[in-house]
Amino acid sequence: MENNFNTAKEIALLNLYASYLIDSGLDAQVLPAQNPGSLDLLQIKLVDGGNLNILFVPLGEGNFQTLSLLQFYAQWDSLKRNELDSLRLINALNQKLPVSKVSLNEESTLEYHYYLPVPTDEPLTKEAFLERVSLILSQIETIYEIWLSDAPVSVLIQKLQQE
Repeated sequence: MENNFNTAKEIALLNLYASYLIDSGLDAQVLPAQNPGSLDLLQIKLVDGGNLNILFVPLGEGNFQTLSLLQFYAQWDSLKRNELDSLRLINALNQKLPVSKVSLNEESTLEYHYYLPVPTDEPLTKEAFLERVSLILSQIETIYEIWLSDAPVSVLIQKLQQE
């Protein structure tokens, strides 16, 4: 019963955050879970054709009464780079981007994760939420620009260090 209540509360919050994004001119929609193993998510369409997904991370039933965790997630297809160059570039991105994680998954797809602790009893204000989203979108823009570049990795790392 508590799990259904939490899910309903999370869906309501995702819808509220979607309205913030739509009001600010972004293309966003809430996508309900498709099966018992999936999670409801808020999806923002990015100008590059990708998506930024926002969802509540399950923290375990009853473990956290006043805290929820929002995950912001995006991914990009891997390019024709060798693994060592990809890892060097990912390391440079992780050093440049605050409070986020860039990594390669098992399929060599580049992933971006940002976790935001939020109170369970009070939604983020429109200003606070949009400020976080603005930070995340600027990080994604940097990743997109660097990751999809054909320039040598050493040049891309140097560019990141100069910014």
